[in-house]
Amino acid sequence: MVEPLDFKDLKQQRCTIRREQLCILGGTVAVSDLATWLAAWDWQSLEWQMVEWVHRFALQPSTAQLADLDLLERLRAFGSGGDLELRRDGPLLRWRFVGAPATPRPAHLDGSDYWQGQPADATLQRIPRQAVLWGAWDARLKRWYDDRVGAAQLNYPPAFAGTERIYAHYWEYLDGGQPAFVWMHALSATPREEMDHV
Repeated sequence: MVEPLDFKDLKQQRCTIRREQLCILGGTVAVSDLATWLAAWDWQSLEWQMVEWVHRFALQPSTAQLADLDLLERLRAFGSGGDLELRRDGPLLRWRFVGAPATPRPAHLDGSDYWQGQPADATLQRIPRQAVLWGAWDARLKRWYDDRVGAAQLNYPPAFAGTERIYAHYWEYLDGGQPAFVWMHALSATPREEMDHV
């Protein structure tokens, strides 16, 4: 059963974010420059990767080696330091980064800063959100399974093996009440409501 949306609770969870609290960048990188560009990022604070190649998908720790860059379609690296997203567009990859201003990043990013096009007093509203990843742990099969995805293998990080569900926690940033940006910041076996009381 779906719980009714409590607008009063939603309003209490909302907080105002100013330009000095959030870095929002975006641009493009050539596929031929991708390996060097990715190596310049600090992966310590982007703990997780969702990687989609032409032929497969993986959800893995950011310490895992990124292979087959010529077949890369999408990459989302996220964690406590920010949320870096890339998606292929012909010979280019379009990227955007939403995260902490102090997160180390390449010195020479070919891109633009969202805040530079905004009034000095511009703000965003941040709301905590979560999503449940596909599948549940099947003890009999000893793997993640969901009949809605057919024969697709749900390969989630081994650290979550045996937990009932995996939750992706993220912050949604609203501009004038409309969703504008997302910073996925954690994966856990605990729903946000329970995490709020820990």
